[in-house]
Amino acid sequence: MRQGVLFLTLVLLALVSVWILQPRAQQQLSSLAMAMPATETIIAAATITADGCGTLKRITAAGAVSTGTTNTFTAPSAANAGCVMSLCNVGAQTITLDNNALFKSIAGADIVLTADDCTTVASDGTVWRSVTGLVAN
Repeated sequence: MRQGVLFLTLVLLALVSVWILQPRAQQQLSSLAMAMPATETIIAAATITADGCGTLKRITAAGAVSTGTTNTFTAPSAANAGCVMSLCNVGAQTITLDNNALFKSIAGADIVLTADDCTTVASDGTVWRSVTGLVAN
């Protein structure tokens, strides 16, 4: 009899904990989703704004362009250390990410994003780095 009561008590506790804790767990998971910034239009010699940390950064251009030769992205600093952005060219024009002193690509060369191409970059606070190869679509 005692084992039956103990078993029912444990089942009841499990049901109550799921009933109480499950909404909180779902709330915590939903808070991990980041809002995507608006699509940024890149002009020649522009610096890409580092406002897509933890999410998808969409870029486009009115014509074929290359980013700035000094800063491809917002200058690396302690404020954006650890920032990881997936960057996608959502337009029809070619956008070239200039490999320079503050942006290092995997191959050591400029990264050319044609329509629908993507790559991922990360800042360590002192330099931006390409952390994946080009995903050509």
